[in-house]
Amino acid sequence: MQKKEKGPTDFQLYMRLLSYLKGLRFYFVVSILGFIVFALTQAGAAHLFKYFIDGIQYKNEQYMLYVPIALILLAFVRGVGFFVGNYYISKVSLGIIHKIRCELFEHYMYAPKHFFDKSSVGELMSVILYNVGQVSSAATDAVKVVVREGFTVIFLMGYLFYMNWQMTLLFLIIAPVIGTIIYYVGKRLKDISKKMQVSMGDITHTAKESLSLFQLVKAYGGEGREAERFDKASNVNVSLSLKMVRTMTAVSPVMQFIISIALAILMYTIMEFFGDHSVGDIVAYLTAAGLIPKPIRQMGDIWGMIQRGLAASESIFETLDEEIEQDTGTHSARHLQGRISIRNLCFTYDGADGKQIDNINLDVAPGQMIALVGQSGSGKTTITSLLLRFYDYQSGHILLDGVELKDYKLKELRRHIALVSQNIELTNDSIRGNLSYGFDQELSDEQIWHALKQANAEEFVRKLDEGLDTMVGENGTRLSGGQRQRISIARAILKDAPILILDEATSALDTESERMIQDALDKATRNRTTIVIAHRLSTILESDCIYVLDAGHVVENGKHDELLKAGGPYSHLYNIQFAGNNENDE
Repeated sequence: MQKKEKGPTDFQLYMRLLSYLKGLRFYFVVSILGFIVFALTQAGAAHLFKYFIDGIQYKNEQYMLYVPIALILLAFVRGVGFFVGNYYISKVSLGIIHKIRCELFEHYMYAPKHFFDKSSVGELMSVILYNVGQVSSAATDAVKVVVREGFTVIFLMGYLFYMNWQMTLLFLIIAPVIGTIIYYVGKRLKDISKKMQVSMGDITHTAKESLSLFQLVKAYGGEGREAERFDKASNVNVSLSLKMVRTMTAVSPVMQFIISIALAILMYTIMEFFGDHSVGDIVAYLTAAGLIPKPIRQMGDIWGMIQRGLAASESIFETLDEEIEQDTGTHSARHLQGRISIRNLCFTYDGADGKQIDNINLDVAPGQMIALVGQSGSGKTTITSLLLRFYDYQSGHILLDGVELKDYKLKELRRHIALVSQNIELTNDSIRGNLSYGFDQELSDEQIWHALKQANAEEFVRKLDEGLDTMVGENGTRLSGGQRQRISIARAILKDAPILILDEATSALDTESERMIQDALDKATRNRTTIVIAHRLSTILESDCIYVLDAGHVVENGKHDELLKAGGPYSHLYNIQFAGNNENDE
């Protein structure tokens, strides 16, 4: 059995978080100085009690006059230190979070297709929203408390050593006990935090899936089932949250009890160690010792937040360490003829048992239209995904104008290919914004209207109240299926790419919409190399060549009439489809 690789330590995680301090170091130093000033005033306040008590005991009028003034000044300095420390550490922490959030989102944008295949959108959203939020808490609230209260404890302990080092050593006996508690509690909290992140991913995924498929849910009466799924996912999260609360809540009173025992011992033995000191010294010492439990308790309380942040940062860094799309190509071409040659092409998905594409060969001349047909899972869409380099093929060759596909720069390659698919993807923007998506230069209204006219979309867009500025809703929900598809075709026309891929672009549409879209596609395919994937064979009858795929192989190819006469797999598919249509007509 392969041994699981050990993950990074807490120290390594924090060091990596601190690497995001670049450009923020000045603010970090200023905040530390502010907290040092704040911590010093805590010890200073304890020392003032010595002079206050001694002034009362020895009737020292100078002490009685200057101590109140010093207390006011001390409070002012303490407030300034508190403000400077908190404000600038927040500036640093939020700056770090901004960098991580943007870096994570950018990583998503450049991640390869297989990265999205193995993770749901809900899980990815959970990382960027929930996990980054947890890091934010650790980097903001936790760091503020640790730095501020940590310096307070250091200076108070320093003051106690200054006053009486023997007594302070007795007080420090509890340090190993507190350290052991914090270590084991932290370990448990980190484990729970990791499980909570998975739980939040499940909640986000369940909610997003149910809400995005609301029509399916309502049509099939799945409301109760979806509510039950969400309730189950939320219950797991509640259970883990309660475990976290139980652990964190138990830490504070336990540490408070241990510190109280140490203080009780101090009070019991104080006369022996302070025999030669004034009452003011004793009061000052006890005041300083009494101030220590609060910052220690606060640091104990914050330990859970730190562990949650570390667990979240570990998952974030795991995502950031995933490889992005490899763009090793150097070739670019301003214009392409659109000649495609595929030779002995083989491809297997990660984790799959067999080849999805096995030794495929095909040729497309510039301006030709070819069609890929076959049963679902035969490899049709996989070929187009390889052309767009969403995946990289393992063996064989794809040549574009005689140049190996992998030699092209990714951005250059995709600039020359337009895609119209069955799964229409529109942003929650205006029609103008969707048509202009991805263009470096602003498109004129004349260009947009021309594309809409070619896509048979001009008429319905002009009838809209806001015309090109009409918002389409999330993924175009305010438009009909046919309208969305025509907007998608207009976008492809505007791209003016020499290669056009139509992936079942007319499926799931009514006859009228299909007719209009087919007419738009006929215009869009003129003078372009076109690859069509279609279940409806009626849409590809005029193709220059039809390739029939089965289990990743090309089993036959030729023109429509030739394939029908051959009586092979294509003829079988055609007869089944049109026999079904004839029966429906009857």
